Amino acid sequence: VAFLASCAEYPTTPTTTAPTPPPMGYWNGDGVRGEPKIIVSISEQHAYFFKGKNLVGESTVSTGKPGFGTPPGHYTVLSKDAAHVSTVFGDYVDDMGNVVKSNIDSRKDPRPPGSHYDGARMPYAMFFRGGYAMHQGYVPPYAASHGCIRVPREMAETFFNNAPVGTPVIVKEEAVMHTSVAPLPVAPTTMAAPLPDVVRPAPAPVRPAAVRSTVPAPTPVALH
Repeated sequence: VAFLASCAEYPTTPTTTAPTPPPMGYWNGDGVRGEPKIIVSISEQHAYFFKGKNLVGESTVSTGKPGFGTPPGHYTVLSKDAAHVSTVFGDYVDDMGNVVKSNIDSRKDPRPPGSHYDGARMPYAMFFRGGYAMHQGYVPPYAASHGCIRVPREMAETFFNNAPVGTPVIVKEEAVMHTSVAPLPVAPTTMAAPLPDVVRPAPAPVRPAAVRSTVPAPTPVALH
């Protein structure tokens, strides 16, 4: 089966200073039980990984740029390919491997003489609608893909390994984290195992301490 869509693109030197990208994400889902689910917010450029009702991972993403928008909707992971290579998007290179023309669409961009097509690599691809996939790729702090959901290298493999075929993928225009959902606690330096829900007993009532005066009692005065 050939998937025709891709969104791989290599970083280029910006003409203006780009915003500082936020942290890539975190994972705290090892050992947590529950059915996996991925929710992607286009407005936030962020993906949330749930196991059951527990938010166990987050990642920055880059969805489709104007004209190539990622379609909102409810999907599932249809297929996975850890070493996917695009059949449409990539570069034209010469016989020495030098890029002659980059970021091309092989369906409409003419091939320069003496060059050949070199498909873009899309590691850890999870296809959820036709040629639309979530995969490792260049993630600037804005929507920049040809429709896919790019995930940074630090998180792509983890999401891939924890989302089997059939995992729900929900793509939303609106923000996700305006709700009261809170992530499981994350250790500051190590990936600690998630803490189970614990019902803690109410603290014992605090008895007020006796107040002792340090002022001596007054000397009795005889009344005449």
